Amino acid sequence: MVPEWWGLNDYARKRARMLAELGYTAWAIDMYGVGKVATNPDEASKLSPEVMKNFDVVKVRFLAAMDFLERQPTVDPTRIVAIAYCFGGAVVLSMAGRRS
Repeated sequence: MVPEWWGLNDYARKRARMLAELGYTAWAIDMYGVGKVATNPDEASKLSPEVMKNFDVVKVRFLAAMDFLERQPTVDPTRIVAIAYCFGGAVVLSMAGRRS
C-alpha cells in the first residue's frame, strides 16, 4: 500500500492492519523516508513534489518494499496488488511495469 500525500501516518498503518486482519500480507511504504509525515496541507504540498521530482528515490524505495514483500513466506510473488491513495496512486502508476 502506498499512502496519500500525508505519508505513512496512523491512518495508513490502520488500513494495512485491516488488510492483514482479513488474511492478506499487507505492507505500507514510507515514500518520504525516515518517517516524515505531514500534518497539514502546506506540509504535504511540499513533501510530495520533492519526492516525485526525484524519481530515482521513488524507484529505490518502491522496489525495496516490493523486494521485501516478495520474500515473505505468506506471499505469492505472482499475485501482488497495490492499493494506493492519491499521491500513492501516482507512485504506483509511475512504477507500473518497472522492475529494473
